[in-house]
Amino acid sequence: MELFETIIQYYKSTGRIVPDDLIRSGGKSQHFNVLKRQNSLRSLPFHRRDYYKVCLSTGGAVFRTDEGEVTVDQPVVCFTDPDTKMGFKFYREAQDGYLSVFNEQYLTPDLKREFKKVQRVLGDRLFPFLLLSSEEYHSLYGYFQLMEKEYCSSLPYKKELMLSFLKLIFNTVIRFAKARTQGDERSERPDRLVSRFLQLLNGQFPIDAPDSVLRFKNPGDFALLLHVHVNHLNHTVRKLTGKSTSSIIRERVLEEAMDLLKNSDWNISEIGNSLGFEYVQHFSQFFRKHTGERPGQYRKMYYVNI
Repeated sequence: MELFETIIQYYKSTGRIVPDDLIRSGGKSQHFNVLKRQNSLRSLPFHRRDYYKVCLSTGGAVFRTDEGEVTVDQPVVCFTDPDTKMGFKFYREAQDGYLSVFNEQYLTPDLKREFKKVQRVLGDRLFPFLLLSSEEYHSLYGYFQLMEKEYCSSLPYKKELMLSFLKLIFNTVIRFAKARTQGDERSERPDRLVSRFLQLLNGQFPIDAPDSVLRFKNPGDFALLLHVHVNHLNHTVRKLTGKSTSSIIRERVLEEAMDLLKNSDWNISEIGNSLGFEYVQHFSQFFRKHTGERPGQYRKMYYVNI
């Protein structure tokens, strides 16, 4: 059974006091909080959580999802929800920024739609975050700062005010993301973009050791590296090559798999792992689907004793 971190466990694992409303309800009551980031070098396990979080950070962390890992060394805003499986580890102790945590019970239908809208804008990226310029970071920081001030006040209609601040943050991030994507797409010549994509792809090969794991395996990985929206990358690659981005990546991975099976003494599990397959069964299924043969059968036919 897959483990979920509850919102109560979050407070305990971060060394914060568990709010009384969560204790009384066992985590089932409506809950919202806005918190300053803490200096820390801690790690968060790779699993799902039963709450939503918007985190504004100065960076200095390695993020991990099902798609792989990426190092973030600049300001960033990150969005996670119960559908997001993520872990991360900070390597820079000095942390600045804010985070907002809230549960399903707190969200209104309208705000949930707004949250999903942010995810759609960032959904084609490798991770649910947006890298920020210093100016963008400080703009969002100001919103969080105001939100914290009002949250700590005794004003009536506090929930409505917090929902308005969250909506403002969501729409600001969407504006930042769209402006960046449009700027990138206007400034990059199509042939230059495809050339850079192919350089990044082919630069990962040949793989020269079993423990050298392929890091960039899908269009989203390359779009993130190239600072463009993945839909723009896919459209440009297909227009200039007649092939999809995914098929070009797949063909190159398959070519490397065939070469390693023929010319290396690595076992099949090592080959699959080096090509980014977490389980040898997944590698075998991939290879058989595209060649009609199991990796072991192919090796027996072509293996060169070195």
